[in-house]
Formats: sequence, structure tokens, C-alpha cells
Amino acid sequence: MRSRYLSPGWLAGHVLVLLCALVCGWLGWWQLERALSSTGSGLNLGYALQWPLFGVFGIVAWIRFLRMEATRDEEDGEAAETPESAEPVVPAQAAEPVAEKWLPGRPRPAAQDADIDPELAEYNRYLKQKAEQWQQR
Repeated sequence: MRSRYLSPGWLAGHVLVLLCALVCGWLGWWQLERALSSTGSGLNLGYALQWPLFGVFGIVAWIRFLRMEATRDEEDGEAAETPESAEPVVPAQAAEPVAEKWLPGRPRPAAQDADIDPELAEYNRYLKQKAEQWQQR
């Protein structure tokens, strides 16, 4: 498994991430020197703090990527070891139903004709009649 991460492609990735982190550190140091000089400003100090964070972020992201690749390799290995005829694992007990009070609101049915304006109810009946006539054609 470890030899995989020492292949030329992975080594190039390791070196690239390390170079980027070093460049970010160097830029942070440069900005710190500028901030401490007579012509420096608060903006230089901000960059002096920002560049090292970029470098750390790159390293953390690369480590996260390596872990995800290792996890994927493990999952692929487990999938290859599992026979295809094996039945899926079913939990022993079904989940208990959730109480209605914990569920989000559900859409309510459309208002009944008695609840709405009589003119609108008449128009809805007219539309329903026309729809039925259209379906009979």
C-alpha cells in the first residue's frame, strides 16, 4: 500500500505540495519584512499572516486527499473480497416510526369548495367540466 504513494506520480504530487507550501512560507516572510520596514503597512501584515495559512491549507488538503484515496482503496479491496452471490445485510430491527410532531410540515390538501370564494368554486367546477369534456374527445 505504501509503495503506491511512492510511485513517480505520487512523488510529483508530494513535491509539488511541499514546494507550494515553501513558496507560501517564503511569501509570508517577505510580506512580514515589508510590513516591518518603514514603508510597510497593515496590508503587508495581513498578507504576512495570509500566505502561511495558504501553505498550511495546501498541506492539510493533500493529507486529506491521501486519506480519501486510502479509504477508497480499502473499500475497493473489501468489495473485491466479498462474493457477488452474498445477500445484502439487512438490519435486525426496522427503525421505529418518527412521531408526527418531529416531522416537517406536509402540504395540506387543496381547500374544499366550501372554504373558498363561491365565484372561484364555480370557476373551478367549470374548469373541471371542461377538462372532463377534453378527456372524452
